Amino acid sequence: MFLLLFICIFVTNFGQRIPEGFSAKIARFPEARCDFFVREDGPDGRILAGTNLDTSLYYDIKCKPAKGFCLQVTNCTVSGDEDRSRQYAIIDHNGCSLESSLFGDVEYLSDFRAGVPNPFPIRFRGNSSTVIFYCITTLIPREHSNCEHVKCANKN
Repeated sequence: MFLLLFICIFVTNFGQRIPEGFSAKIARFPEARCDFFVREDGPDGRILAGTNLDTSLYYDIKCKPAKGFCLQVTNCTVSGDEDRSRQYAIIDHNGCSLESSLFGDVEYLSDFRAGVPNPFPIRFRGNSSTVIFYCITTLIPREHSNCEHVKCANKN
């Protein structure tokens, strides 16, 4: 019953006329165009194609600059590459680590470069040793000419 009511309200409101003199601005944000690298030991480490469980990793994200915007990295997950592999949340909607013993908070190295430290690499059980690391990368408007990001509480 609720679903039917919701649909009726949407259809009814959709057909209303917009009053004369009404104006609205539509915000358009540029798409984040980024390159992603896995590095050894930090943001200046060599780029890796493969590794072992004894190597400290750094997930490096570099995006094309856009005037008036800043990079934001949120909602990161890791999973294996098998069909039924579950995604595990490791970074929240603020860029803060949910698994601080395995992953650091998102670090912003510049307005368009960020990284996630992974001092203790993980591996999933299965036939493949591939780990899929996924994050949402967006460009957000600058606040008062600055790039402002949440300060995470679990900083060591």
